[in-house]
Amino acid sequence: GVPQLIVPSAYDQFDNAMRLAHLGVGLSLPMARVNAQTLSVVLGRLLAQPSLRDRSQAVALQMDVAGFHEQACLAVEALSA
Repeated sequence: GVPQLIVPSAYDQFDNAMRLAHLGVGLSLPMARVNAQTLSVVLGRLLAQPSLRDRSQAVALQMDVAGFHEQACLAVEALSA
């Protein structure tokens, strides 16, 4: 339920960042723009937007209601058996 800041650098990270932004649960910052100033600005924006926090909490509740965490744990345990 916490908004995320994604700094994609390779592979499917760019797609994951796009999906989180589309869901309204986070922001993306290109690696080339990462420095103390831009991190401060983007993190400030991330923390100041109630809509991101509210949406993140709503998505987290949807996942809990669907038993997502329990299903994921069971799947991982099944792989190790």
